[in-house]
Amino acid sequence: MARNNAHFGVSPRLAVLLGESYRTAELALKELVDNAWDANAAAVSIQIPSVLTENARIVISDTGEGMSPKQIREQYLRIARDRLKERGTRTGAPFNREIKGRKGVGKFAGIVLAEVMEVETKQKGKLSRFRIDRRTLENTPGDIVRIKVPIDTTKCSPQENGTTITLSHLAQTINFPTAESLRHTLAPDYGREERFAILVDGTRLDHMQTAGHKAVETLTAADLTGLRVELVISEKRLPKEMQGIVVRVRGKIVGRPRLFGLEQDESVPPRLLQHVTGVLYADELEEEAARSGWTDLNESEKRVAAAFAAAGRLLKEQLKAAYSQQMSAAHARFMKKYWQRMRELPENKREFAKRELANIVNRYLGNDERTDEAIEFMLKGLEQDDYWAVMKALIEAVPGDISAVAQALKSFGLIDLAMVARGTKARLGSLRSMRLLIGDDATIEARMHEIVERNLWVFGAEYALLSSNQTLQTVIPKALAVRKSWRDGSKRPDLLLLNRYKDRFLLVEFKRPSETLNWQDKAQAEDYRGLLLSYASPIDIIVVGGKRIKEMPQLPENGSIKMLTYFELISQAESELQWLLKELAADRTTFGEPATVIATDE
Repeated sequence: MARNNAHFGVSPRLAVLLGESYRTAELALKELVDNAWDANAAAVSIQIPSVLTENARIVISDTGEGMSPKQIREQYLRIARDRLKERGTRTGAPFNREIKGRKGVGKFAGIVLAEVMEVETKQKGKLSRFRIDRRTLENTPGDIVRIKVPIDTTKCSPQENGTTITLSHLAQTINFPTAESLRHTLAPDYGREERFAILVDGTRLDHMQTAGHKAVETLTAADLTGLRVELVISEKRLPKEMQGIVVRVRGKIVGRPRLFGLEQDESVPPRLLQHVTGVLYADELEEEAARSGWTDLNESEKRVAAAFAAAGRLLKEQLKAAYSQQMSAAHARFMKKYWQRMRELPENKREFAKRELANIVNRYLGNDERTDEAIEFMLKGLEQDDYWAVMKALIEAVPGDISAVAQALKSFGLIDLAMVARGTKARLGSLRSMRLLIGDDATIEARMHEIVERNLWVFGAEYALLSSNQTLQTVIPKALAVRKSWRDGSKRPDLLLLNRYKDRFLLVEFKRPSETLNWQDKAQAEDYRGLLLSYASPIDIIVVGGKRIKEMPQLPENGSIKMLTYFELISQAESELQWLLKELAADRTTFGEPATVIATDE
C-alpha cells in the first residue's frame, strides 16, 4: 500500500471571510483603531466622507510605531499571528498598554468596507507602501501564500513614524458608518483615555459621545460654587475602565473613578452602576488635591465630602430618570419585536408572556443579546407546553431550601406535573451514566468539564441559578495569560466560570476522577480566583476530583471554596432529585392523578 503526504491549503477567500466576521461597519473600523492602540500611537485621526460618492475614501492615520518592510512581510502579512507569544500582553514604553489585538486577523477589517485597502507606514527613516485588493483575494485560485504583495519603499524623515490606511472603492451594499455612529462605538472603550486622542472628522472623542442618557449640571456645595458634572448613563454596560466618574482638578485626574457611595445604596441596582461614566470638574479643590500629593482626595475633608455628596445626589437622580426611560423604551422595542408570536398564544399564556417579557427586559436591561435569548427561550416553552411556567416556579423557589420547590409547584394546579417528573427521571439516568465515567481512571478532566457544563443542575439547589456564556469563558485565558504554564499549555488547568445570582460568580476547577485533592490544589484554585477578580467578583470556588485527602474537609475555612469529589457531587444531586420525585408523586395524588404515573424506574 502506497502512502503519500497531503498538505492543508488556504484559499485567498479566507481573508475576505475573516473580514466579514464583524457585525457592523463601525466595529470593523474600531478594529483598525485597536491596531493603532497596539502600535503605541498617541493619536489617531479618522476621516469619514459625509456622502458616499464613487471617489469617497475613509482615511485612518495614527502616530504609532509604524512598520519596517521586514515587519510587514513577517508579521503584518502573516495570518493569525500570535501576538502574545511574540511580544507579550502589553506594549512597550511609554504607554505600557494592554494589547487588544490577539488573533492576528484585524488587518482584514478594512476590506469589509472597501474593495481596496492601501497602507502607508513609516519607521526609522523608511516609508513603505502596499495595498490589499479584495477582488484579488476573491478571484485568485490556489493558495493565499502565492499572492504577491508588492511593497514600495522610499526614504523619509527619521522623526516620522506612524501608519495611514486609506479605504477606497467603498462597498455600496452595507449600512455606511457615520461620524456619529462611529463615535458611539468608540466612546465606551476610548472616551476617557487621556493619552490616546481619537479625532473623528476633526472632533476629539470624549466620554460624552457614549450613547445614552446625558446630563451636564453645575453644583454648589459648602463654599464651592463652580463644581460641574458631565455624565452619561449608557445604553449598554461599559468596559470596566470606563465605569464611574473621575474627578478632574485643574485638568488633572485625581484618584480613581467614583460612584460617590451609591455602590452601598441598596435602592440602586448594582448592574445599573456599570453603565455610568463621566467627569466631575472640581478646580476649587486644588488645595485638597495638593495636600494629598495629587494622587487622591481625602473624603474626610469637609469640602471634598460636600462635593462628593452633591455629585452623588445628582447621579442618583439621573440614574432614576435614565432607568425609567430606558426600561420604557426597551419594553416597547421588545414587545413590538415579539408581539406577533405572543398574539398567537392562548389568552392565559399571552398574559403570562407579557408579564414575563417585562421581567426579562428588566433583568437584562442593556444586554440586548441576552434579552433576546431569554425571550426566545420563554416563548418556545410557552408555544410547546407549560414547561416554562413550571421551570420558572422552580427557579424562583431557589437558591435556599429545596423544600420550597414543592410549594412552588402546588401553585400550578393546572399544569401537568408528570412532565417535570419525566425530566427529573431523565436527569437520574444522566447521573447513572456519570457514575460510570468517574469510575473509569482513563476519564480526563476535559470530558467531565464538557458533561457538567451541559448539566449545571448537577450542582443542586444551592446553585440553581447558574448559567454559562461565551463571554465568561473568554475571561479565563485573559486573566491567566500571565502564567507561563497557561500560555505554553504545559500545566493548563481545566476551569469553568459561571454566573451565579445576585452578581456572584462560581469558578469550577475539574481534576481527573483518578486524582486525589490536596491542600496544594486548594491554594492553586485560590490563586486562579485572585487573577480573575479584576474581571468578576465575588467568586466562589468548587474544585472537583476523584478523592480528597483525609485531613481536608469538604468546606475549608470561610466557606467560599468547596473541595468536592465527583461521588459527592453526583450523590447530592441524586438525593435531591429522588426527593423531588417523591413530592411530585404526592402532588399528583392531590390533583386526582395516580401516583404511579411518576414513580421512579429504580
